[in-house]
Amino acid sequence: MTPLMPHPPVASLDFTETCSAQEFPEERTVGVPLFLQQAEAMPVLDVRSPAEFTQGHVPGAISLPLLDNDQRAEIGTLYKQQGRETAFARGLELIAPKIPYFLEVAQQVTAHGAGQDIAVYCWRGGERSLGMARLLHGAGYGVWRLGGGYKAFRNYVLDLFQQPVRLLVLGGQTGVGKTDVLHAMAAQGAQVVDLEHLARHRGSAFGSLPHEGQPTCEHFENRLAMALRCCSGARPVWVEDESEKLGRVRIPQALFQVKEAAPAVLLEAGTAERLVRIVEEYGTLPPASLAKALEKIQKRLGSQQYRAALALLEAGEIASLAGLLLVYYDKGYARQMRKRAYAMTITGTTPQETAQRLLALEAQLVQP
Repeated sequence: MTPLMPHPPVASLDFTETCSAQEFPEERTVGVPLFLQQAEAMPVLDVRSPAEFTQGHVPGAISLPLLDNDQRAEIGTLYKQQGRETAFARGLELIAPKIPYFLEVAQQVTAHGAGQDIAVYCWRGGERSLGMARLLHGAGYGVWRLGGGYKAFRNYVLDLFQQPVRLLVLGGQTGVGKTDVLHAMAAQGAQVVDLEHLARHRGSAFGSLPHEGQPTCEHFENRLAMALRCCSGARPVWVEDESEKLGRVRIPQALFQVKEAAPAVLLEAGTAERLVRIVEEYGTLPPASLAKALEKIQKRLGSQQYRAALALLEAGEIASLAGLLLVYYDKGYARQMRKRAYAMTITGTTPQETAQRLLALEAQLVQP
């Protein structure tokens, strides 16, 4: 979720007095599984600094930092040079003017303000989340606090990738419509994890999604883990046959190894159909973005093909450019296909019809 905008200065309150007015109930500090369960029905506040939030956070959380990046650095320096007492006192001084803003945000993100439930966490489940929990509890909110903080959540994420998961893989050359089929399968009740959506990347030099920056590797893992958490172990999970790296992020090694060993279906489509789909997907990108993507694969294309591709781009011949690039990508995918044994090959019709056929074959594919 997008971090909240910086707040203007507000009248100062005594943070210590406000947060200590009522002790926070110990039973409301819970472990990761219960915290995530509770968080499904209420807003979650991440009270760490903006930089910490950007590096990674519980998916869906709202950034409400007690201290901004510079203030956090200042407190850290004071702690090292002058000790905890001085750093703590300075922290209270910096936080106190923000209390009305914190309460205003709490009212905005809950349905009806005080009396509603809200969840909070910080880095290690320490003073930052405890202070916010006490403040909100004293203001009448039902507060859940993550014991062990984001650090505990990260350990939970990494452990989840070591747990057994049954995957089924949908492969196929560029432009056959794998993503459309997976979306249709999800709409028809299949368990699907869309790796490209989670990575905000389509998995090639042209794969950056317009107007969307990629998450950090850490936050991609968080998003992926929460997607897997929502899946039932009673049925397999469908994924696309992606490379280990999607733009700047990587599929965790343990999960990637499971994917590589999982049963796979090869989706096929005619060249004309593939070209139409590629032009639809990438033809609306700005020419400068396409030129930058071409530059990334210049060496692999070769100087002659690279110059030809640039000329087609400058002439606005996007369909011809797609045809040239299709030859390049098909060679690469042919090498990848030789490394995998496909359980079956299926020729696509509409995404909905293909999805129905794959769902009918699901039980057969997962048999040992």
